[in-house]
Amino acid sequence: MSGLAVRPFLNDSSKKHELNTSHHVKFLVGPSSRPCFVLTSALAGQSSYFDKFTGPKPDEEQSTISWKQFDEETFCRFVEFLAQETYNSPEPLDFGRQTAVSIIRPIDCRPCTWLALDDICPRMHRAYLENALWEKDQMPEYFSPPNTKVRAASHLFDISPRTSGAVPSYEYASSRDEESWVQVDLSGNPRLSSETKGTGKFRAYRHVFMSHVQMYELADHCDIVKLKFLSLQKLDAAIHGAFYTLDWSMDDLMDTVRYCYSRPSHKSLQKVLLFQIIVKMNSVTRYDSFWTTTESVPSFNSALREEIDNIFCKNLTQVSDLSDYTTQAQCFVRERMLCTKKP
Repeated sequence: MSGLAVRPFLNDSSKKHELNTSHHVKFLVGPSSRPCFVLTSALAGQSSYFDKFTGPKPDEEQSTISWKQFDEETFCRFVEFLAQETYNSPEPLDFGRQTAVSIIRPIDCRPCTWLALDDICPRMHRAYLENALWEKDQMPEYFSPPNTKVRAASHLFDISPRTSGAVPSYEYASSRDEESWVQVDLSGNPRLSSETKGTGKFRAYRHVFMSHVQMYELADHCDIVKLKFLSLQKLDAAIHGAFYTLDWSMDDLMDTVRYCYSRPSHKSLQKVLLFQIIVKMNSVTRYDSFWTTTESVPSFNSALREEIDNIFCKNLTQVSDLSDYTTQAQCFVRERMLCTKKP
């Protein structure tokens, strides 16, 4: 990988770097409306949303997109997606700026008969993916986003002779320049301010989860299907990994649940959250934040109960080798979910 779909700022004070705006789309990013430029060829064909901005000869007003609702971190990951068809995910940080160390989850003191619930999780995952209904009454191939027409590299990258064959870094322009640039370093993760400073272990997971939620919101806004499914896949993987450090991540997970379930348009995000919580019901029900959320977010409570019935009464009965577990697991979940108080 030798470049990104943004033109690099050349840090040369002796020579003003000129930009041919006819080949770029101007984005006004974040509350401060920071101007950033992306090649029209990188946006062409991504979705119909960009068609009017990448036409034959759009004027300056027509080639400017206002994305004040998306912060610079999200935009930076969007540019990564344009170049690499993926984006770097932030890692959870502790106070020492290190990757969070997994904590052994609490020991289950209930009778061993309930341990069957852990055994069915992988197969329940498969049954859920095969049977659950998503938006438009269809569940697409969740872990295999739809293929898109591969764009030629010459259409995607803007590589000058100075950077060809190298791994360039793209930097913000200095304050004396008229325009500024997205900060991306292809040799590692994006140099994002909130990540390098460290956010503390009790808030770090929310930053991880919300980065994927925000990418989904951006993809949904401009209808980039592949990016939507990529962000869902990454959110699913991030939550799955966080379940091994629930003491650090549970409150942040429930914060994300409250955010997504307060927005009716976030149906797919809700499905990912709901599924991961259900397959780890044996663990999440130990935490106060789970019960607080079910009590304070009626839409989540309702969806959770409905999906429990759907999974245990319908989906799992279709998997023959789970027939012995179905009644037992169903009784366990009903017992937990119909309680009026935390067990």
